[in-house]
Amino acid sequence: MVVPGAVSRSLFPDRTEAGRGLAVRLQAMGLQQPVIYALPRGGVPVAVEVARALRAPLDLILVRKIGAPGQPEVALAAVVDGEAAQTVVNEGVRAATGADEGFLTAGRDRELAEIKRRRALYLGDRPHVSPAGRTAIVVDDGLATGATAKAALQALRRLGAAKVVLAVPVAPVDTLEAMRAWADEVVCLETPTPFFGVGAFYDDFHQLSDTETVALLAQAWEAGGAAPLTPAAPQPPAPASASRAVALTASARLAAAAEPLPGIDDPAFAEAFDRYAGARVVLLGEASHGTGEFYRARAAITRRLIEHHGFNVVAVEADWPDAAAIDRHVRLRPHQAMASPPFSRFPTWMWRNTEVETFVRWMREHNAVRPPAGRAAFYGLDLYNMRASMAAVLDYLDRVDLRAAAEARERYACLTPWNAQPAAYGRAALSEGYAICEAPVVSILVGLARNAAQYAAHDGESFFDASQNARLVADAERYYRAMYYGAHESWNLRDRHMFDTLERILALRGPASKVVVWAHNSHIGDARFTEMGAERGELNIGQLCRERFGQDAALIGFGTHGGTVLAASNWDAPAEVMAVRPSMPDSFEALFHGVGHPRYLTDLRQGHNEALRADLRAPRLERYIGVVYRPGSERMSHYAHAALSDQYDGFVWFDRTRALTPLSAEVTPGEDETYPFGL
Repeated sequence: MVVPGAVSRSLFPDRTEAGRGLAVRLQAMGLQQPVIYALPRGGVPVAVEVARALRAPLDLILVRKIGAPGQPEVALAAVVDGEAAQTVVNEGVRAATGADEGFLTAGRDRELAEIKRRRALYLGDRPHVSPAGRTAIVVDDGLATGATAKAALQALRRLGAAKVVLAVPVAPVDTLEAMRAWADEVVCLETPTPFFGVGAFYDDFHQLSDTETVALLAQAWEAGGAAPLTPAAPQPPAPASASRAVALTASARLAAAAEPLPGIDDPAFAEAFDRYAGARVVLLGEASHGTGEFYRARAAITRRLIEHHGFNVVAVEADWPDAAAIDRHVRLRPHQAMASPPFSRFPTWMWRNTEVETFVRWMREHNAVRPPAGRAAFYGLDLYNMRASMAAVLDYLDRVDLRAAAEARERYACLTPWNAQPAAYGRAALSEGYAICEAPVVSILVGLARNAAQYAAHDGESFFDASQNARLVADAERYYRAMYYGAHESWNLRDRHMFDTLERILALRGPASKVVVWAHNSHIGDARFTEMGAERGELNIGQLCRERFGQDAALIGFGTHGGTVLAASNWDAPAEVMAVRPSMPDSFEALFHGVGHPRYLTDLRQGHNEALRADLRAPRLERYIGVVYRPGSERMSHYAHAALSDQYDGFVWFDRTRALTPLSAEVTPGEDETYPFGL
């Protein structure tokens, strides 16, 4: 479908070319005594070209956004660097979200620490250029909401700038209009409609690393395009040598910090993770959904946490009704028939494999000698299996309230045409009227809540399961509609659903409950320090857990250099054992491979290995393989820039890995005794 006014091609090859175009526009304005203030990091290459063309001093204005409680993508405030750091608060957002002074102070302190780090790295001892009596030009690579630009403009005005100008290559019209209240002039080359986000209008919009930023500034100052200032500290070396120096330092520090691990079956392997046992939520990642070592390692660590540290819940990136079959099995609860075997939908191998089956067998044996209240539970956090969840709700209501069951069947009938292919519902939702399914499915959830006391009196666990299934259907209906409006909306809805489910599980299990989460690195690594969060506004479980639980959440990522993986070449295609390409030279994986150990743990908690944490904070490429693997387009399909030490509290490295072993989705006789996998 062609949207009127939509941009069908990028507007700029890269930031440098955008800066040159912006410089031409600014040159024609005849601005008096200009000084250029770049918003790092993305604004630096644009500002370098502007400063060169205008022969104006180049400086930085360091601004950091403070996200609202529970909505980090919404700007509650912004902090601006300076002798007396200024905080600009969006009072409307503050009132709407109920952010108190403590939250604001904590956010301010956190972002000021990052500003301090960047100032020291980018500027060293180089003094700021005062805007007093001059034309201050704030330059960035584009605007979306404009929160940081607004704070920068206000700060420069307070510092005595005679005139304040905002200059960006691309921005939405409404944001530009809002900026006119804070700037004397607003200069923008392109205002596309609809606006897809700044990165959509560049061929190359990679996240700049600290090394690139330092090198660009050094080149600009050494070239003299920016008017000379007072003598500065020695400048960083040129890009290539800077990159080599940083890489050597990071390699040496990583080698010193790496803690070699024995084989996964050795008890000492899991003991190495006792340092994380003080957290209430331990999140264990994976760099792919089809690597045996990741599953076996998570199983070993989880066994240790359950046996020795009081953890009593395992929550995984799996659909709720399917995982419920495992939970009934491991907690020795009555078997319930399902219309189709659990985990029989693509990708079947993700949970129906020998590695998970071995762990499930251990959980059942562990629980068998314990009273029901002391048994460890197994839950799913995901929302894809809408059909099974509807069936579970109806089955429950058939047992406790026949009238409510009849009403629920009538309301769920709205979604029946899309039971086999729920994504088709999302496509249909593009046509006006198909969202009429939203109200009926939500009403079932409301009905369960209204009768909670009555239903829970029969069996609290069964009621919780039914209400969670009803909630899944309601969220899945929204998810499949959101898929066709924007990737980040559907991603955020899904991860919020998983996090909300996690919180409800913890509430059900009581204040003493402790949970281990199994999910992909892209879900458990703090999204704020990845390309997905910084550029696309996506959040994830890891970020939400840190915001909710603070130090009571431990985020542990996993990685590999090469080997084999079980994956599909396309969605719904058969699983294949594929060779994993050796990691790319400029990636974290290549850095970790260079240490030479077959497997090791790197402790990235605050206060541990701080020099290395600083090295690993500089963004590099990180590899993410899901259920689909496309080696032919690996850089574009499976790598993204990230800051590793800010994402995780620990990183587990397996240099060579092997594909996990799938189980057949066919159920064999005797399933009642060997449920849920029917082996």
